[in-house]
Amino acid sequence: MLEFSVCGRSLCGIGKDAKGQNMIVVWNLTEVERGMLTVTAKAHTDVDVIAAALDPVDSARLVTCGHDNVQLWRVRDGSLRCCSVSLRGGQKRAGISDVCYKTTKETAAGVTIYVSCLSGEVVRIDPDLAAVTSVQSLRSDPSLVESRRPSSCISITAMAASASLFATTSTDGFLRFWMPDFSRVLIEVEHEEPLLQVVFTQDGHRALVSTAVGSLAIVDVATDSYRTLLRAHTDEVLDMAVSEDLLGTVSADGTIRIWSLETSQQLYDFSISGEVPCNISFRSSSSEFACGFLSGRVTVFSVPQAKALTELKQLRGQITGLAYCAGHEGTLCYCDQFGTITLYRTSGTGYRLIRGLPNAVYRHLELAPNALVVSRNGSHIACVGPSEYVVTVMDTAALNEVLRIDVSSVKLPSGAPYPALDTAQQVAFLTSAASHELLVATSGSRLLRFDAWSGKLLAQLQPVHTGACTAVIASVDGRYVLTAGDNCIKVWDSSLRTNVIPQMFIGHSSRINSLCFTADGASLVSAGDSVFYWSFVRSREQKSLDSNDVYRKPELQSNAASLSVHHLIDDIPCRDISTSLNTRTAELITRQGNQRPVTPQNFRQAFEQKEEKEEGKQFSVPKAKKHFKKAMKQSSLAQVRSLCNTTE
Repeated sequence: MLEFSVCGRSLCGIGKDAKGQNMIVVWNLTEVERGMLTVTAKAHTDVDVIAAALDPVDSARLVTCGHDNVQLWRVRDGSLRCCSVSLRGGQKRAGISDVCYKTTKETAAGVTIYVSCLSGEVVRIDPDLAAVTSVQSLRSDPSLVESRRPSSCISITAMAASASLFATTSTDGFLRFWMPDFSRVLIEVEHEEPLLQVVFTQDGHRALVSTAVGSLAIVDVATDSYRTLLRAHTDEVLDMAVSEDLLGTVSADGTIRIWSLETSQQLYDFSISGEVPCNISFRSSSSEFACGFLSGRVTVFSVPQAKALTELKQLRGQITGLAYCAGHEGTLCYCDQFGTITLYRTSGTGYRLIRGLPNAVYRHLELAPNALVVSRNGSHIACVGPSEYVVTVMDTAALNEVLRIDVSSVKLPSGAPYPALDTAQQVAFLTSAASHELLVATSGSRLLRFDAWSGKLLAQLQPVHTGACTAVIASVDGRYVLTAGDNCIKVWDSSLRTNVIPQMFIGHSSRINSLCFTADGASLVSAGDSVFYWSFVRSREQKSLDSNDVYRKPELQSNAASLSVHHLIDDIPCRDISTSLNTRTAELITRQGNQRPVTPQNFRQAFEQKEEKEEGKQFSVPKAKKHFKKAMKQSSLAQVRSLCNTTE
């Protein structure tokens, strides 16, 4: 909780220390422009604190209130001294909700303290005497609202005062402006959701009000106008997705919100009673999006119609991964916490189930919401599973397994600390004009880069983050790799060279759940405790992919948001690799029957043509080794066999 003084020279903060005790700190802001923030005084208190206010006349004085107490504080000689206000028994039982100051000439201090209660009472306190002077009960005015609602007591949740008005919020969703003596209501504004707080501007002509659903609005008292400033989630953002001009976010507050990337305004708000969304993905047409829920439910919504279109097969547990395939219109795959992966494809106006595979994805909630990743052209998906040591690549036609990589058998670089047993945490595709690769972040703080066609280990980097890596993504042109962990974002060169220091960017205060680029690759979005919009600046123009290449550039493959803007990256210098890397080859899984090829035949031809065009350049090809060693059978069957009689 933070409270600024009217003069702007003091800041009061109320919270808990490391031991869980309530602590009040007052800072001096007079030299904050020079980068100096000094503590004026601080103190601990045993009583609960739910609201506070600084004296508008003397910033060395402040008042705090709890559910059954009011405390007067004063800064003196570098310490905070407290004085309790004696309340009547009825006021304590009523439940105090807020406290505020009002300038007046009736007291020697020039101010009067007003305390609001949930029972509808307003208590007036003289700060010089530290005593209650009057108590008044507020009732609604039936003449300002519907005639069917009779006059009744108002349960006040917040209160603010200006020179000529009082403003109160109540549990019935009404914002009321009162005369200075609370004789009648001047303006009454109704909201659909409960109100949390109200404050006046310094001139007292406008009031700012916040709601329980995360919206912030301003009311002009002189013109009786109402304008919504912004809307936001009230809890952690679990996942996000982007179409051409829309941003979709899902949050633990139970809402699905669609935003405009151009205006940064909320366009739609979806919710299902009793359900919490955890995954979201847009269809390439931008008119539909799919959302997964904690209960295992998957619903497809229409943006233009603002309604749910269809319900897909509900799985047993939380949806940990969900994605539309960009190159295959209408192909949707998702998985749950128990490892079941399901593939759907549009059939006319509905969705048709193609295949479901149990125990295909590793059972762990930490993989959410990125348990499934789709390649740029939508032909393959990758996931961690069926165990935590294996990364599996499947095609999106029928979920046929084409590649399996065992990350636990990859040899560590020399001198690196060896973990107990390395496991895969996050997977991402890295697509460039000449190759198609797979990025794997492990629990041993390593970032591995494999060839997605052969499974060959191309590069590895250690350490990446001190804690768990929560998200991995590659830039649109394939030049950079971004990782999220330790509440920060790191930008690496895609070659994973150990002699290049990554750029690190701090802004989040908790876990980063999702990273994504915009379609043009010029912006990056990160989501977690809030949504950050970063500018991604590159010195060289992005190379467009050849039309003959197997993996083409998608039209829509990014995310964006609009709450905080930061500069992310200028450029990372490119240098040649001077050291060879120890590489290994993954086990290639083949099955009998009608099996699709791992990659199209023209992939080798396109790659060989590009090698012939690169004249005068020498590429060091890493040595390839097997991830496993074949043990030869040394024993043999006996050459002589004897049979015993039945009597022996």
